[in-house]
This record gives sequence, structure tokens and C-alpha cells, in this order.
Amino acid sequence: MSQTKERQERAAQELARALGLPTTWDNLRLANGEKSDARWRLPNGWHVVMEVELAQKHPCTNVGKYWPWLVENPSERIVLVQVFFDRTAGLGKSDGLGTSRDKLGQWLAKRMEHELSGRFYYRQLVDFSQATLEELQGLLGNLLRLP
Repeated sequence: MSQTKERQERAAQELARALGLPTTWDNLRLANGEKSDARWRLPNGWHVVMEVELAQKHPCTNVGKYWPWLVENPSERIVLVQVFFDRTAGLGKSDGLGTSRDKLGQWLAKRMEHELSGRFYYRQLVDFSQATLEELQGLLGNLLRLP
């Protein structure tokens, strides 16, 4: 297994544990040939997708790739968790963290949340911040109450 794949697996295991998601996941495959690093499907149909940023210098593309898919699939809903590392032991700093392309990705995510209101939520998770994980737990709890 490649080092990137091992880090993605480690991040998916940590996210699943922290959010009470199943310990198995798959990948959401998009029409343009792209796929998520991990995907969990909630009982009411929401997709929780994870993108792990390690060497990606253009992390905004891992946000924007979901927009066409959501437009083409109007009944689908996504929570995108974009995982970055800054000071996590053994993982090194994500290349794209804090760059202009990171900021563009955050801007794009806000735009998508506005344009796809009620169908798309984005959270940037750096070093598995406890505050962000608690916010995600609350968001998923609220989404699970929806039909």
C-alpha cells in the first residue's frame, strides 16, 4: 500500500471513530472520473465524504469536483470533510494548507453551500481539531433528524 493510501486509511479510521461512523467505507465515484478518498452513507441518504490533503498543491479542486455532480444529481446531499495536517505526528504538513489555493477552496465551499443550500455542507478539519469534530458531530446529528 502506498504511503498516501496508508495516510488516507488512517485519516478515515480516525474520522469514523470520532464521528461514530461505520468502520468500513467506500468511495463516492463522480461522473467525471474523480472519486472521494472515503465515503459513508447515512441512513437518510446523506453522503459524508472525506478528502485528505497531503501533497495536493491545489486543494480547491477537491472541493469543486463535487459541484457538477451535485448539479447533475439534484436528490443527492453531501457533507464534505477536507482533512489537512499541520502538526500531526508522523504525517507532516499538508502542502496546500494556508495557501491561496486553500483559501480559494474555502471560498468555493462557501459559494457551494449558498448555491446548493441544504444539500452541501463543508468543514475543513486540521489535525483532527476537537472543536471542528464537535461541530461535525452536531451537524451530523441535525442531518440525521431530516428525512
